[in-house]
Amino acid sequence: MHASIERVLKKTVICVPSDYIVVIPKAQPVSQFGQYSVEYLTHEYFCDFSDLEKYSSICPGCRTGDPNVNDLVGLQYANGKISYKINFKDDCTPLPDNHIKKGNSILFIHF
Repeated sequence: MHASIERVLKKTVICVPSDYIVVIPKAQPVSQFGQYSVEYLTHEYFCDFSDLEKYSSICPGCRTGDPNVNDLVGLQYANGKISYKINFKDDCTPLPDNHIKKGNSILFIHF
C-alpha cells in the first residue's frame, strides 16, 4: 500500500496537504479490491485530555535503593491506575501517587 502510494506521489506535485486526498485513491485502481479510502480529519476527531491525570514515571521508587524500571517484571493498568510487580509470585502494588500529575497533552482518538 505504502509503496504504491509512493509511486503515485513521485509523479505528482503536492502543493498543500489536502492534495493527498485526491492522489491516494489513485494509487490503487478500482479493478482491484477497491480504491484506497481517505478520510479527511476535522477538529472533531481530536480530543483534549489535558485535564486528565497522567503518570510522570513508571519507576516504582524515588530514593536510592528503591526498585527501578529495570526491576519490573509486570505492569497492570486497571481503572485508570497502574500497578507493578517486582517478582512474578508477588501481588500487584500500585504505583505511588507522587507519580501522578495533571496532563498537558492532546491525544488523537479515532472513532
